[in-house]
This record gives sequence, structure tokens and C-alpha cells, in this order.
Amino acid sequence: MKTKEAERSLQALIGKDLQQVRLELNISNTGPKGGLKKGWAGDVVEKYITGFKDSSPRPDFEDSELKIVPLYLKKTGKFSVKEPMSICMANEEEILRNDFYNSHVYEKMKSLLLAFYVARDMLTDPVVFVGTTCFKLEGEYLDKIKKDYELLQVFVKQNGLNAVSGTLGKPCMFFSMRPKDQKGKSSGNISPRRAFTIRNKDVWNNILKISKDKELVLLNNFLKYKAHFSN
Repeated sequence: MKTKEAERSLQALIGKDLQQVRLELNISNTGPKGGLKKGWAGDVVEKYITGFKDSSPRPDFEDSELKIVPLYLKKTGKFSVKEPMSICMANEEEILRNDFYNSHVYEKMKSLLLAFYVARDMLTDPVVFVGTTCFKLEGEYLDKIKKDYELLQVFVKQNGLNAVSGTLGKPCMFFSMRPKDQKGKSSGNISPRRAFTIRNKDVWNNILKISKDKELVLLNNFLKYKAHFSN
């Protein structure tokens, strides 16, 4: 499936409550122990488009990756990104073996279909789907991401992946390299992993780049259901 086809399909979801859609698609919002199932909204959107949930590492569509972006409506009436965006995971061998254009992070990030929802409580409140946009990794931003990846490669070659920190500048200037080992530390795994993660502010400023007109459209789609969020 191509990105444009998927985006057209998602237009029918705009203004709908994903809690209701998940019931129609037989998707639970709770895990085995009864707590909130993280990522259920993404499962709903993906299954709505394709008819199934694909857990493979390949991009979701022929020419792009689907990313679900939870938004938060501030008291000022402006939106902000609710949580960091995870691009992909990689181990030390993968990072050292692949140059940027052959890396998993480039494959996952070069073209994105972004889908937005707004919710307060993902377990009990309506989860309102408010719109979509597309992103292409190009120009100055492409150069910035490429340099960050190459900086990471040099650091990992000299120090190993376990020395990589999620703190800005240690070594990455853009990615937050979140650990995926047990308890966030080395667990004895011969292939420890890190998640290439983009901070909330950078997602808003560099990935979404939503114009004032686009933000107004998203706000109008949300306000139709504002009464559901009132105390």
C-alpha cells in the first residue's frame, strides 16, 4: 500500500473516537494484567488501514512508515507533542556495520505518515483522531540526522554501545538513545540495544512543522468532542 492511499483511508477516522473503533476491530486497550496496553491506538490505526497488525521491522507501507503521535492541548489552546517519538531500535553490530543510508534508522525515518490523536486518559476517556500529515527527511534536517548517526558510530566504535547515554551531547546532539536492556543497564545480553528516540520539542519543530492553518484544523476536529473531556 502506498502512503497516499493510506492517508486517504485515514480521512474517514477524523473526528472519531478510537475507543469505539478498537471495539469494532476487536482490539483491547488493556494488557494481560489489566493495566493500560501501551500502543493500542497505533494498533487500531494500523489495523484500520491494512486489516492486520504488522510486527515486522520493515516499513509499514511501500514508501513510508506509519507513526502515531499523541497530542496534548494546552490551556493556551495550542497543541504540543505528548511523548517522545521512537524511530527504531538497533544493536551495536548494526550501528557499526551500516552507514547512514543503509541504516535501519534511515529506512524508518526517510518518509513518514503521521497520524494524530488527542486524549487525556487512554484507558477511560475518548481518544479523538484529529488528522494526518506527511514528512520527508531531506535538506538541512537530513544533514543533521546523518551527522548525528555518524557521531554515534565513532563513539560506539571507541567506547561500545553500553557507554552511550540518552543525555543530549553524550554523544548524540539530536537523538535520545534510550537503553533497551533490562532495567536500562547492561544485562549481560551480547547484543544490547538502544532506541533512536526524538524528543517532544524536536518532533513538533522538525518532524510535524504544523502551520497555523493546519493546527486550527486539528483543533476544530478535536473541539467537536470537547464535551467528552469536561469534568
